[in-house]
Amino acid sequence: MYKNALPEVKKGEATLVQEGVLQFETGMFANEDVEAILNTLPIDITFMDKEDAVKYFNKGDERISVRTKP
Repeated sequence: MYKNALPEVKKGEATLVQEGVLQFETGMFANEDVEAILNTLPIDITFMDKEDAVKYFNKGDERISVRTKP
């Protein structure tokens, strides 16, 4: 699909192929696909940076604790 536009990807690295598409060593995902996958997992996921600021959380059906959008 984006074969001609793909940069070389080194093992273990993700690369932005074009706006909204991440290229991994074994394939690629659109941002919407990644978000849909994370939101369907039956667990709460929260990513925080080194200053303990929330950078991302998934939108599961049942929240263990309330999250505020970053």
